[in-house]
Amino acid sequence: MLISDLKQKIFSVETTPVKTHKVVKIFGVKLKIRCDGNRKACNQLIADIRKNCVLIVETNNCHYEVIPGFAKYFIELGYNVDIAVCGDERLDFLSDALRSVRVYNLGEKDIERLLSAAAICKYRYIVFNSAIKYVGGGATNAPEMPLVTDYYKNIAADMSKMIFIQHHMERQGINRNQIALVDLHNPYSSRFYIVNPHYFGKVKITPKSKDITKFIVVGGISSWRKNYDLLIASVRRLAKLTDKFKVIVVGAGQKLQIDGDAAKYFDIRGRLPYREMFAAMEEADFFLCLLDPENPDHDRYVSMGTSGSFQLIYGFAKLCLIQSKFAAAYEFNHTNSLVYENNADLVPLMQQAIEMDGAAYARLQSELKNKAKNIRERSLRNLKLLLEMIDSVR
Repeated sequence: MLISDLKQKIFSVETTPVKTHKVVKIFGVKLKIRCDGNRKACNQLIADIRKNCVLIVETNNCHYEVIPGFAKYFIELGYNVDIAVCGDERLDFLSDALRSVRVYNLGEKDIERLLSAAAICKYRYIVFNSAIKYVGGGATNAPEMPLVTDYYKNIAADMSKMIFIQHHMERQGINRNQIALVDLHNPYSSRFYIVNPHYFGKVKITPKSKDITKFIVVGGISSWRKNYDLLIASVRRLAKLTDKFKVIVVGAGQKLQIDGDAAKYFDIRGRLPYREMFAAMEEADFFLCLLDPENPDHDRYVSMGTSGSFQLIYGFAKLCLIQSKFAAAYEFNHTNSLVYENNADLVPLMQQAIEMDGAAYARLQSELKNKAKNIRERSLRNLKLLLEMIDSVR
């Protein structure tokens, strides 16, 4: 063995592909150290800003699922799009779907360096994909979380060309250029331009499976997001009636306590890269929203916030099972989804979904696709109106 090879086995340092971490290996033990920057990519972006270009920037490690839809809308309106993210999430699927989009993976330091660079004034608009910067490990909807313009104090661009996506509609706006993802028909959403992005690239819209019906749940595993206890209890009850189903669970968080015979009906996949999550969505037949009218934490989904689940439901035309309180807020009904009144009704509705034939499924799916199409058309009009308003006051 060469001495160089031996040294490599004892000690080595590599940089992750997105340049945000160093991987140090000592005697086979790997340590991942955040280096918090990608100076080369930041410099490339600043040096080559295209004409008529929009910058979409995400300063958190979340909300990535809405970026493709916003990029698609801007492209359809005739703009070039650059995307800068601070985490090590990969948006390679986006580059495949939208060839003209350029994606830059930066660390926290280089996000700050980018925003303070005078060159960003060349962008036609700058879209903050999250209006709030999540810091300190607190609850993401806590009122003490700073606005991005308070956290990054040296943003070089003019405030008038900045657009903010607000995922917490109870918060005060930074300027008039405010976007929300859903119209909940209340004083919160009335302050915003409603633009719902549900484009995920070249995905397959699939028919109902012929043998085993597959339900899917996507999202963080925690009680304040979804009622997973209801899911487990429902599967136990449903298993006594039929064995023609599976439940795919995608997401990180608390470990689900599933024991006994119910375990064989679950396919727990954890948090997945986007491509794998998309494949799981294509594989599934029905989406379980698991929003609970008896849980006060879930009230925010009908008042001041929304769930990424709905973007997936629209983008993949996946029929959802949803409780009536939340169905009414999002205009789901018996023509485009499966609606139940009480938590106890989820089991018979899941059984109904399993027994549904392909033709009935196709009819509901067609209505859901029409709903998504209408949302898309309205969103594109609203975004165009917002941009015209910004241009009119410059």
